[in-house]
Amino acid sequence: MAERMEGNVPPQEHEKQPERHEKVWGDLAVAFGGYSQVPDYVVGMAIMGQVNNNGLEFGPKQLDEVVDQICERWGDQDPKADEIRAEIVRGMKEQAKEWRREGNEHVWKVIDSVEGK
Repeated sequence: MAERMEGNVPPQEHEKQPERHEKVWGDLAVAFGGYSQVPDYVVGMAIMGQVNNNGLEFGPKQLDEVVDQICERWGDQDPKADEIRAEIVRGMKEQAKEWRREGNEHVWKVIDSVEGK
């Protein structure tokens, strides 16, 4: 019988766990009832929620990883990485549109970085 662990994840398990930004799409797929039901812009909205509320570190590298994850899933359907990326960024901006830059610099820094500003 496997031993039940309380508290922190053992060090050897850390490398097996996906980064939080890599889990967003999968978690949304569960909530939406399947991967094909999750609009790319909603992935962006969820990422911004994680940035704003949970301190997720996110930038161009992480965006590329999320886009790659989506493209791999739909590889047989010739996914358009640039369109997926644009939709994720659109969702990020939609989520943040009511947040003023002053006081929310961490959010807008992420958006500016993924837009190449």
